[in-house]
Amino acid sequence: LEVLVPGTGEGPLVGGNLALLAACLDDLLPAEGAVVLLEDVDETPHRVDRALTTLLRSGWLTGASAVVLGGFTRCGDPAVLRATLLDRLAGLGVPLLAGAPIGHDEPNVAVPIGAAARVSGDALVVEVRRS
Repeated sequence: LEVLVPGTGEGPLVGGNLALLAACLDDLLPAEGAVVLLEDVDETPHRVDRALTTLLRSGWLTGASAVVLGGFTRCGDPAVLRATLLDRLAGLGVPLLAGAPIGHDEPNVAVPIGAAARVSGDALVVEVRRS
C-alpha cells in the first residue's frame, strides 16, 4: 500500500463505504481505537469532502488508530480526490495508507469488519480468529 502518513496502529477493523457511513452516523459505534477502512464509488470529490467533513465534525474519527483507503471508483479527478483525502485525513495524526484492494472495482478483497487489524509500514494485516 502507499504510505501517505507513516506510523503504526491496531484495533478492530471498522468502516466501509464513506457515503453510507456519513449517512448512518446515528447507528455507528465510534471508531476510537480502531483501524478505519474507507472506500466509495460514483462520488465527486466535493461529495467525498462533505462525507469526510461530516465524519470529522461528528467526532466519529476521533481516536482512530489508523485509516486505510480502499478504492474510490469513478470519484472524479484522481489528483483532486487525493488532495481532498489528504487535506481531511492527514491531520488526524494517525497512519494513513492508500490503495487497499477493497471497494467496488477489481481487485476487490473481502475483509471482515470487526476483525483484528494492524497497520505497520506499508501493510494492512487483518487477522481472523476462528473459535
